[in-house]
Amino acid sequence: MTPVKAISSRSGLRRIAGLAAAALWLVLAFWLNARLAPIRAAEYPVPILRVARSGISQLVRFDGSVAGRTAIQSKCSAPSSTGC
Repeated sequence: MTPVKAISSRSGLRRIAGLAAAALWLVLAFWLNARLAPIRAAEYPVPILRVARSGISQLVRFDGSVAGRTAIQSKCSAPSSTGC
């Protein structure tokens, strides 16, 4: 392998690693935001309906207990003209 190809391969691996890290952070951000809803509901005794287009939607009772939750979806459940 020539030095030029080695540099090219390394930069390609860095790009792939960067994309994987970004995807992992995105999933973690959805999870962290979903964890805040029960805390806020218990802190200010109010029920919360959290609707997330691309993440976790929840129904949280005023005491902070989760009454219902949907999982992160990889694809849209219904096609639309604007996309997902």
